[in-house]
Amino acid sequence: MKTRQIFETKKLSTAKPGELIIITATGNWYAIVLAADAHSTLLAYLQPVTPNERDGYAFYQVIKEDPRCLSYGTDWLLEPTIDDGLFRSPNNVCFTGGLYLDGNSYVAEFSLRDKDFSNRRFFNLTDGKLVEGVNNSALIFGGWKISIPSADGEKPTQLLEVKPSQMR
Repeated sequence: MKTRQIFETKKLSTAKPGELIIITATGNWYAIVLAADAHSTLLAYLQPVTPNERDGYAFYQVIKEDPRCLSYGTDWLLEPTIDDGLFRSPNNVCFTGGLYLDGNSYVAEFSLRDKDFSNRRFFNLTDGKLVEGVNNSALIFGGWKISIPSADGEKPTQLLEVKPSQMR
């Protein structure tokens, strides 16, 4: 049987914006590298939805250390969750982990770890770069899933699902 490695190990400082990683010290939390320089890395952490959690949790954080990580590279697949969350009003959702379709690009919105929704970052998942925000006409999805191409080239392997936090 021929196998293909779907990730590589590396130092976080060598990861590029748009890479999907797991920092091995944090367990099963995935992250997308949003930006990096010589001194720190800005990560959007993505906690998978589990049976014990109503929503997946997404937030951003600056990491100054240089831990080892598993990198899935930038060749991962994004699938918006099309459900009753499609076309939600921006006034009804807290967008940590929210996904917009802005023109031909998917843009995710992340808040700080403490759910400070006034301090937000927008990351263009299509182009792999930070952006200032989204247009007022952008579509808002209720959540999104990340998969990776399978080792055998068949059905993609779903890694996680993110759902924006709902305002109570």
